[in-house]
Amino acid sequence: MADSKVDRPYEEIGLVFSRAWVFEKGLEELKNQARKLGADAVVKIKYERKMSLDYLQDLYHFEGKAVIWKEQ
Repeated sequence: MADSKVDRPYEEIGLVFSRAWVFEKGLEELKNQARKLGADAVVKIKYERKMSLDYLQDLYHFEGKAVIWKEQ
């Protein structure tokens, strides 16, 4: 995901973050945060699975760029 090239011009409007036990739930939370910012999409998504000492189990940690597509 992080290495995917975005072939469409965009304007970055913010960064979004999430944590989740289930991969798909983490992605959905990124999308929800981006919608709240008025974004069209989330690009340059990075994720890492690591142990959470708060919950004593692995969590996915996500981050991405919320963007608005520009006219081509």
